[in-house]
Amino acid sequence: MPKPTQPELKKWLVQLNEQIPILDEKTYLVTHSLGGLTTLHYLTQKFQQDSRARIGGLLLVSGFYEKREGMSSPEDFFEGSIDFNAIKKGTNGNITVVSSANDYIVPTELTDQLARKLNGNYYRKKESGHFLATDGYVEFPLLLSLLTNLVEQENHGS
Repeated sequence: MPKPTQPELKKWLVQLNEQIPILDEKTYLVTHSLGGLTTLHYLTQKFQQDSRARIGGLLLVSGFYEKREGMSSPEDFFEGSIDFNAIKKGTNGNITVVSSANDYIVPTELTDQLARKLNGNYYRKKESGHFLATDGYVEFPLLLSLLTNLVEQENHGS
């Protein structure tokens, strides 16, 4: 994403629109942290523009949609509303959310709240920090397994 240390929602949305101009049932989006919030805004726009648009699934790691005091996320990411119903419909409910009980950047309660709001499958790891390389996440086998499950669910019409 452009300027990851100085994120701006509008620039990140432009980037997503350039990188993913067309959505279809073979599109699976995997996000992390602020990228998840950006993707929720992106999907809200796409699904509101075309209510028939669909993607195969959505996997959010350390996702959130509300800001808590002390979080450093820029304010523009919290402006405008997320259309959770459109996202659930546009993913056919094929949504998985992953959190860490000791996430030091995104409070776990915010990821819990997102999972409930999206009615997604939910996995909470005990001690995974913010799922960064410094937390030991150079590889993430669970993520691959969960993505495989999303693809299989969609292919079997569940």
